[in-house]
Amino acid sequence: MASNKIERGHQMYRDGRYSEALGFYTEAIAMAKTNPQKIALHSNRAACYLKLHDFKKAAEECTSVLELDHKHSGALMLRAQTLVTLKEYHSALFDVNRLLELNPSSEVYQNLHARLKTQLSLAPIPESEEEFEEQGDENDEVMLNRENKKMKWEKNMQQHLI
Repeated sequence: MASNKIERGHQMYRDGRYSEALGFYTEAIAMAKTNPQKIALHSNRAACYLKLHDFKKAAEECTSVLELDHKHSGALMLRAQTLVTLKEYHSALFDVNRLLELNPSSEVYQNLHARLKTQLSLAPIPESEEEFEEQGDENDEVMLNRENKKMKWEKNMQQHLI
């Protein structure tokens, strides 16, 4: 029975046993008869994947919810957040634009939109694979330089404290 699987999934989730909860939610989806049930179960699976730090699968679960209800603001927001974590800023911006269409007066959505636009303006998009690889090398150098400066600063601070 689906309700039994759902309840066991909830219990596993509450106990922090997210992989096991996923299994119960997956079994329950196969038995779910209505879209609201399927939406809730895919949302639960997304929450489990988030707890397991599998952001790609969390985003995929949100997509499953959106296939059933393209205006589901919770799934749009969660997918946008997971896409930001995955540094897929253009896709995240697409979801935030949809959220703004649904609720143009939301300050949360407006702020997220502004932050994404800023992020995209700071990170130019490579036009070829070679350019992408060059940017990766440059970013590695920048990170190394920052790390070296941080280490020098920390060493300097330690000398002043002694």
